[in-house]
Amino acid sequence: MIVETIAAGTIAVLGPYFAEAGKGFAKKAGESLAEKAGSLYGIVKAKFASDSDAQQALAVFESKPESPGRVLTLKEVLTEKMNGDPDFAAAVNKLVEEAKRSDSRSVIVFGERNITTSGDVTESTFITGDNNFVSKS
Repeated sequence: MIVETIAAGTIAVLGPYFAEAGKGFAKKAGESLAEKAGSLYGIVKAKFASDSDAQQALAVFESKPESPGRVLTLKEVLTEKMNGDPDFAAAVNKLVEEAKRSDSRSVIVFGERNITTSGDVTESTFITGDNNFVSKS
């Protein structure tokens, strides 16, 4: 279990949950995903309850979940908490996996310049960035 990956998955679930909270997240994403995201938020918030720095990281992320700096800060705090508590990491991982399976939109992608794929992409090339020049050799 790689806690950095679990932390990233947690943010991928919670980011849209907070960004869409006032815009009908459950309606867009489905009731099941909304329920899983709410449970995930609850377990994270409970873990952070005794740590004011962690609480602050979560609060600022909640207010602007699309901010790369806030995402990185929360990911760092989540990683630290999961490294210190394998049971917490396992519980979070379970909820993230359940959220992925219950996502009626099929894919959760969060942040700028991310890509998502479907199906087999073996031997595919993905190019991201600005002002790229691609030629075939």
